[in-house]
Amino acid sequence: MLNFFFKSLALLLVIQIICIQSSNTCSDLMTNKQALVIGGTSGIGRGFAEFLALKGCSVTIAGRSETMGAQIVSELTAMTPAGVVATHTFHKVDGFDLDSVKDLAVKHKDKQLDYLVMSQGM
Repeated sequence: MLNFFFKSLALLLVIQIICIQSSNTCSDLMTNKQALVIGGTSGIGRGFAEFLALKGCSVTIAGRSETMGAQIVSELTAMTPAGVVATHTFHKVDGFDLDSVKDLAVKHKDKQLDYLVMSQGM
């Protein structure tokens, strides 16, 4: 688990480095983008969701807890930069239930998807 944590931190660092080296700001690169974070109600997935929202992405959180999902959507909305139009949503999904995963796929099949974070715990 610790190894996965350090790999995730390294990925966030790489994203920040790319943004710094780019002629645009990181927020410019991520504004109007769509992200799906599976397992985004806690831990590393939540950290990615917060990072993406801070950079202007519209974030869909997929997780098991509707209560936590609603709370996180409110928090992401509050932390979205001023002047950025981003919509944050929650979709209840259990990665161990094939019907639940199929439902998620069907609901997102016609939507733009720029970033996918898979961080579901066991």
